[in-house]
Amino acid sequence: MSALMDATAQKKRKRDSADEVGGERNCEIERGAFWYEDGNIVLVAEGKGFKVYRGILSQLSVVFRDMFSLPQPADADLHEGCPVVCMSDSAQDLLYFLSALHDFESKYFNTSEDLTFDEVSAMLRLGSKFEVERIKAEAIRRFKLCFPMLLEDFMTADTVCMLREYADETRYYASTACGISLSLGDCRAVINLARSFNLEYLLPAAFYACAQIPTEQLVLPKYGRIIGGASWVLSSEDLVLCLNLKEWLNLTLRENIADCLETVGESWSDCDNSGPNPCMELKNRILFRLSRVNIGTSALLDDAILEDEPLPIDFCGACTSDCRDAYEESRQATWTKLRERFDPPRVQSVEGRDPEVG
Repeated sequence: MSALMDATAQKKRKRDSADEVGGERNCEIERGAFWYEDGNIVLVAEGKGFKVYRGILSQLSVVFRDMFSLPQPADADLHEGCPVVCMSDSAQDLLYFLSALHDFESKYFNTSEDLTFDEVSAMLRLGSKFEVERIKAEAIRRFKLCFPMLLEDFMTADTVCMLREYADETRYYASTACGISLSLGDCRAVINLARSFNLEYLLPAAFYACAQIPTEQLVLPKYGRIIGGASWVLSSEDLVLCLNLKEWLNLTLRENIADCLETVGESWSDCDNSGPNPCMELKNRILFRLSRVNIGTSALLDDAILEDEPLPIDFCGACTSDCRDAYEESRQATWTKLRERFDPPRVQSVEGRDPEVG
């Protein structure tokens, strides 16, 4: 008797969620923001439906093409006479992906228009999942602009300005020069994306950006970003890497400034400071302050950092020029060392020789 009642209840629930029309089951779906009235298939994510064109999906994605080639069950759900496919992706991710998929002339491929991080992240993740190369490639192109391999590309005027204001986590990139409007906190998710999709060349710049985030916000899960319905926080291994990097950058910046200050007064014949505070005396004052203040982790900023408190340099023209040149050389060396931290180990042959060397 109980089994019969359960079976009757199940049938009632099915009737409540789907109506029989002409022998076909029509399920109730909330219309999403992307809906073509003449579409012929409905993709559903988180209860929201997106009515699109099966032919376009099949043409641009081998994954969809293979999916649609499978025979459909006789009792498959329909909506307005169209097959319904339930997706595991978030509704927002699916909206971004379908918007890019159905319009290659849209903002998603406009090189002069910024996209949000959530949009580009969805393009990378779903473009990879459904093997739509153009969408995936466009996402990677934008990420490479924000996290490049060359220091001169990374530390542009926009980057310098916004990374120097790291106390405001809403600021990182917001310029058409890079194509993504990023917050500093998004850089944690960039590291996870780089790990997941073999984009290791993004890691040095992404880790440097993460090192500018206050330690509390790096460590506590509550500061993790929610992307695609999931919380993105650094893995335990990457968190340790980032914390170690913060310490290394702080020490390196201190050393770089101290080294560039040591050039002051090396050539007395060039020094033209004859005022009450000659260059050597001023240098010693700055070195004294340097040993007692926290100067942060911005070891890749250009020599404008030498103008900031507590280290404003006010040497003569010759000594200032020498100091700035020495600092720029140290900054370039810091970038090289940072990249080496993430380079894969070189493969050695049995004889111990580099296999790429003849």
